[in-house]
Amino acid sequence: MQDCQAAWGQTFPGWSGISPECSTATGLTCDATGMIQAMQLRNYKLAGQIPSSISNLRKITYLELTGNQLPGSIPATVTALSLLKYLLLFNNTLIGSIPPDIGSLTSLSVLYLYANKLSGSVPASITQLTALTSL
Repeated sequence: MQDCQAAWGQTFPGWSGISPECSTATGLTCDATGMIQAMQLRNYKLAGQIPSSISNLRKITYLELTGNQLPGSIPATVTALSLLKYLLLFNNTLIGSIPPDIGSLTSLSVLYLYANKLSGSVPASITQLTALTSL
């Protein structure tokens, strides 16, 4: 979590130490064991890249970083988040292409990447997203 704060140039209440105190952490929802299930940081003026260490959030099902100023590419490591159901990264300044292995996120039901500066073609693996209901 320190990686995210450093990358985004923000300090969030409750995010101190290696693992945040989820009951009071800004933008986080955790399960009974303290594992992060959701990160919702909409319109926080985040300006740094999405760190590749985001893949350490193995139990996350909801990732929303919309309405910020996130530059750079979507890290390929996001495809390691196998429980992810919602990936909301719209309205940023993301560049590059969609990770080619996006199809490995077979639990994904909502994928919003619009209003960015993404380029390239949509990866063929997107056809593997059989749970996808909104794109």
